[in-house]
Parts: sequence; structure tokens; C-alpha cells
Amino acid sequence: MIASRQTYGQARALNLTFQVSLVPAGTGVAPNALAGSSMLPGHPVMPRSFFNVYHDRALIDDEGEELPDKHTAWKEATMTTGQMLQSMDGSFLPGTEWRLEVTDEFANPLYVIHVIAEKPR
Repeated sequence: MIASRQTYGQARALNLTFQVSLVPAGTGVAPNALAGSSMLPGHPVMPRSFFNVYHDRALIDDEGEELPDKHTAWKEATMTTGQMLQSMDGSFLPGTEWRLEVTDEFANPLYVIHVIAEKPR
């Protein structure tokens, strides 16, 4: 059985699906925000972006990914959104929501992609 707190990368690799459970991303520095950073002398530190998914339960990314800029984080978010929605293989039904929230290493929101499935009236 898969634990309820998977990392973004693990969920993406496993094509996991979730249903909405809104949980605040939190405040302050995210756990492990600097884990794996390029903090060697003379090497610039790239910003770390965190990709939190909300669909049935919260999938909080506590590792993040070093990306050169916000534009790259947006590109990664849109590509991942498409891949994750496609992997739901028809299980994303009317009345459900899916959200990807991109934050920086201080839990400040950068982008939110919010998908809502509705029946026409």
C-alpha cells in the first residue's frame, strides 16, 4: 500500500491519482528545502520549487526540485498537470477537483493550476 504522503516525483513516476482534500501548504521554509542544493563554494544556488497536488488527499512535496527560474517551474507544472490528468484514464469525474500548487522554498505560492470537472446544467 502506498503511504498518504508521497513526494511529487514519486507520484508522477507512479501515475498516482488523488481526490481533493484542501490542506494549506504551510508557512516558513519547507522541510528539506535545501536538501541536494548546489551549495558548494563558487556554485550558485538554484531556486527550489515545490509541487503540491490536491486530489482526494494532499500530496505535499517535501523535497522540491531545483529549477533555474519561475518560467521553468511553470513549464514543469503544466507538463506534469497534463501527464497526471491523462493518467487518470477517465476516472476524473464530474463533481471532482484537482489542483497543483507550485511554491518556492519559503512556501510562497508561485502558481496554481486548478481543474474542476462539472456537469452542464
